[in-house]
Amino acid sequence: MPRILVFTTYPFNRPLHGGQLRAANLAAAYRAAGFEVQTLAVYQEEHYTDVTTPDDVAFPRHSPFRLYRGASLPFVDDLLSGAFAAADTVDGGGYAQVRSRLRAPPDAIHLEQPWLLPLAERLLAEPEFERCRLVYGSQNVEWQLKQQILDSYAVAGSAPVVEEIRALEARACARADLVLAVAEADLAALQALGARKCLLARNGIAAATPSAAALERWQRQFDGLRFALFVGSAHPPNISGFIDVVGPSLAFLPPDRAICIAGGVGPHIRDLPQLARWSLVNAPRLRVLGILSDDDLAAVKALAHIYILPIREGSGSNIKTAEALNSGKPVVGTSVSFRGYEAAARELAGVYVEDDADGFRQRVTRLLESEARPPAPAQAALRNSLLWERTLADVPGAVLRCIGSRA
Repeated sequence: MPRILVFTTYPFNRPLHGGQLRAANLAAAYRAAGFEVQTLAVYQEEHYTDVTTPDDVAFPRHSPFRLYRGASLPFVDDLLSGAFAAADTVDGGGYAQVRSRLRAPPDAIHLEQPWLLPLAERLLAEPEFERCRLVYGSQNVEWQLKQQILDSYAVAGSAPVVEEIRALEARACARADLVLAVAEADLAALQALGARKCLLARNGIAAATPSAAALERWQRQFDGLRFALFVGSAHPPNISGFIDVVGPSLAFLPPDRAICIAGGVGPHIRDLPQLARWSLVNAPRLRVLGILSDDDLAAVKALAHIYILPIREGSGSNIKTAEALNSGKPVVGTSVSFRGYEAAARELAGVYVEDDADGFRQRVTRLLESEARPPAPAQAALRNSLLWERTLADVPGAVLRCIGSRA
């Protein structure tokens, strides 16, 4: 039985955000193909503490490795986790903890995002890992995404960290025996960084049907309300995109129509000072649902009139886009939001690309006034092509070929 070790910077035994969902489904795909899978997360101590496994290692909040070149810098703890994980205990590092958790040496290491590359490199330098292959899974072109985030928050002195991330990604691409990308544009960018053998493995979704009890409960709560649904994590581009495209005022909507926000992004949007001056206008038009159980979220999705994808920046692809496209309901998004799903967005009925904020709002208003239509049965196969078992189908076999080709 082939063995694979999956490295991430977040536990994913109870996945919520996109990175966790992808990692969980990659691990499931490997197991379904007969791999023995060990997962190990080096996670930020202040996050995820209630969802860790015994194999995971905490990156302490007050670790000296939390400083970037001696200074505190926001949005770079993921980058800093790699140096921590590869460093010795005497230096305050976590390598000994990682090493103590490892079982038999794997046939392959799957590195999801580049952050723990220093850890993977140190392991691969050990004699018992000399035949181990490296798979690098890229969810974004990370240096580009990090630059967008740091620029949007006007973080001073960010140029060196962006360049360091770019160099780290290039090293991961050059070192990996196989590189996975989620979108064609990302694949081309990673090849330009030095990736040799690449595979397109798009993000996907898991089919979900709400229970009758959850559906009835949310029907009572919404009481016939027609609403547009936005689902997202607290990822900064989700917050800034909503403000740029939809907000800060929702006066463009009639008071008996609403936008509902599910996921970790909702409280962050609700609490933005830009929305405060419009609180009376927004009150009947904005509903922040927070993080929901899978069953509750499935019910809310089933009751939504339309989906919105107000994403202005970022690389990679958005799992919430796949969920929206799979729903068969009208979808309004920006061109950025459909990255990785351009063909499905072109071919599926009821998908609207609106990059202008006024056009976006007008389209949402018109769709909320129109009667709902059932999904087109003829397009069911295209919608089902977005399921994880389809999008990741080629990954285990490609990894097995890498393992089998070693000298």
